[in-house]
Amino acid sequence: MRLAPPSSVVALGLLAGCAAVPGLDDPRVDFAPYYAAYRLRGDTSRQSGSGGAVVSNPPIDARAFGLDERDDDYGGSLSLGDGFSGFDLHYYKLETKSVSTTPLPAAWGALDAGDFVRTEVKMDEWRLRYLARVFEHQTDGEVRARLGLGATLAHRDMDFDAVEVTGARRQALHIEDDGVVYAAARAEVGYHALALRGDYGFSRNWTFGGDWHGDLHDLELTANYAFEDQDLTVFAGYRRSELPARGRDSGQDFDADFVLDGFFVGARFGF
Repeated sequence: MRLAPPSSVVALGLLAGCAAVPGLDDPRVDFAPYYAAYRLRGDTSRQSGSGGAVVSNPPIDARAFGLDERDDDYGGSLSLGDGFSGFDLHYYKLETKSVSTTPLPAAWGALDAGDFVRTEVKMDEWRLRYLARVFEHQTDGEVRARLGLGATLAHRDMDFDAVEVTGARRQALHIEDDGVVYAAARAEVGYHALALRGDYGFSRNWTFGGDWHGDLHDLELTANYAFEDQDLTVFAGYRRSELPARGRDSGQDFDADFVLDGFFVGARFGF
């Protein structure tokens, strides 16, 4: 389902200055850079032209493009809130290069079946999320449980570029969107300075337009340890993001069922 950009999206940003918004009655600013070891998996198909005719090709596993290793990437977030509720602006950049060790099992655009390829994938991801605490309970032993609900507006721009190793053939694919809306939820269990947190986002093709298409899932599991006297929290965790896409590029239909997953570690600084 495509959404017409409503004026309420602009109004959402203006709520950051309203003390009545959960998490913003006494807000703080947090900056959280992190290192990620992520891997792009899944499969993709793309039509080819043959003698003026268009041929639909079967999906090719990402491993045939050499995408089977985790790469070093970096990201970060800037948050305004109480540490649980509030606004969070997140940026992540994927960059991976590889040389395939197996031939392509089928054609992919201008590439032929049997080609060995060098592949480069780049993706910029922005996520603006708001979460409000809807439940909180703390025992006498200082074990606490919290639940938050909200929404995320995400934007992703991916370039998938594969070149036959001799340079004879090349095919690029560009995937982007005009904004994807996720329903978001957060659950946390903590004891003193230690907290285990789960963040989940789901979009059933709630988009303002673009190529990401279908059910999109995003899951993060994080362990946090806070040094309260220093306004410092260290964290480590796992993320899995499902990124199905479908569209038309340079007159050819394409389909992708990508999964981004891996581990991350970082630190959150409070101001």
